[in-house]
Amino acid sequence: SVMPSSMPSSMPSLQPTFMPSAKPSSMPSSQPSPKLEHCLPTEEPFETEWGDCSTYAPGEGNHAFCSEDEGLAVLKGGQVKSVRANTVCSECGDCLAPEPVDPCDPPQVSGYCNEDFCNNGNGHCE
Repeated sequence: SVMPSSMPSSMPSLQPTFMPSAKPSSMPSSQPSPKLEHCLPTEEPFETEWGDCSTYAPGEGNHAFCSEDEGLAVLKGGQVKSVRANTVCSECGDCLAPEPVDPCDPPQVSGYCNEDFCNNGNGHCE
């Protein structure tokens, strides 16, 4: 007869538990979530060499690189500065879309106002 190769362990492996391991805390965490700052307002639509802000939205190819990819942004006042996508693209989720710029309220979907949309008499984008 064939002998088993080794003795069974005297310590059986642990059985899986059927209860979840811990209850969710009923106490809120002591620190409030950090308040998101507004994204840097830019004069021109921001792009990195890999794409514009729309490509950094959740589910898009660049989303994982929000905090790594850099591009030149034309900031308000015309200053050009190299910035990371997550400081100008609200799509990254690390900053809030800039305040709408009058007379466009609400701003265009991309976050940039096109003057042509604003000249319909009441100062609102169409």
